[in-house]
Amino acid sequence: MIILKAYHSQKKRGLINGVSPQNEWYMFTTIDYDSLTLKDYLDELPSSNQTKYYPKKKYNEDGSYVEIPRYFTNCVSPAHNDRHPSMVLYEGDTRIVFHCYSCGNREAINNYFHQRFIKRFS
Repeated sequence: MIILKAYHSQKKRGLINGVSPQNEWYMFTTIDYDSLTLKDYLDELPSSNQTKYYPKKKYNEDGSYVEIPRYFTNCVSPAHNDRHPSMVLYEGDTRIVFHCYSCGNREAINNYFHQRFIKRFS
């Protein structure tokens, strides 16, 4: 289980990942991110997002390879008005990896998914 623990470093600034101190309980909801699949993340994307499938080849030492499912989609960061897919989602070694090649704002993307998963699992 993973619990977001940004509380102490951001309490001094009066915000906890953009959430006011009155809503502190919001950031301490436990979500088992290790059990989430790529489909769970794709299901939480806005319906207006374009999603394109581009598999990635991961080569083994013997020269054989495995295709890793990889999806490009519009960025979900509120500060990034994205008209073309610039964010990638794929299965990493231990969990789902996401990255926007345009804005690179991992915190905003993480907050987007965290808010959706809280609603789903509460």
